[in-house]
Amino acid sequence: MKRIIWQAFLILFVGAILAMIAFGPRPDVAIPPGRVRISYWEKWNGLEADQAKEIVTRFNETVGKEKNIWVDYVSISEVDRKTLVSTAAGMPPDVSGVWDKQVCQFASMGALEDLGPMAQKRGLTREHFKPVFYDGCTYQGKLYALPSTVFSVALIWNKEVFQQKAKELRAAGLEGDVVFECSGDNRAIGQALALARPAGKVVVVGIPHPDEVCFDSAIPRRRELTLLFSRRSRNTLEEAVRMLAEGRLDLSAVPLRRFSLEQAATALEATEARPGNMLRAMVAP
Repeated sequence: MKRIIWQAFLILFVGAILAMIAFGPRPDVAIPPGRVRISYWEKWNGLEADQAKEIVTRFNETVGKEKNIWVDYVSISEVDRKTLVSTAAGMPPDVSGVWDKQVCQFASMGALEDLGPMAQKRGLTREHFKPVFYDGCTYQGKLYALPSTVFSVALIWNKEVFQQKAKELRAAGLEGDVVFECSGDNRAIGQALALARPAGKVVVVGIPHPDEVCFDSAIPRRRELTLLFSRRSRNTLEEAVRMLAEGRLDLSAVPLRRFSLEQAATALEATEARPGNMLRAMVAP
């Protein structure tokens, strides 16, 4: 019984894929007659999908026009699974944008074509790419894919100008070498991560509230940040007071509220409430 259910499910799944191929998305522009049509499935969505589509459109209007080629671009979810199913059904796309880790998997299953001879014929060699990216497209010495991307993986900047203006930029709060988060507010950790320079450090001082910390992992991952938690302050009070007395610490920008001794209860309530205009409460006799 289970086998029959599984076979029925597989037939329905393959049928859905074939229906999508036959009746799915189509280009919204007229295809010039006589062009060699190439079906291109890509995994991107949202902004990345728009960028990929723009690249394909430019190709069709320039190189494709010259070479008499037309690329049908389709943004598709679960492109890896649907590529395998359509290949098994005998109706694969000509080009499929999958993840690098799937190249070996697909190649070992005979689902990909060896691109080596075509790449050599057109002068595309390993020297044209970063070796680590090119090697990720090979399996058992054969080339089965080519690296591509539609989003930024590098930052081009004028190091000399940034070095000359480093003091001004840091004074403006732009990309610190080390960023200290001392508020204890969970939301501030994500803000601190956004202020650190690439390869910088973020130090979370004290105990965050609540204990469960949530932030966008893309920022520290892409910038390769180091996140440190510092709870202890043993033997640091005297040094901090000395630095403040020597004028080495500027606390003018720290949002403090001062309370009299008679207002101590109010100060504690304000600290518990965590108002937006106060980071710390100071009680003075």
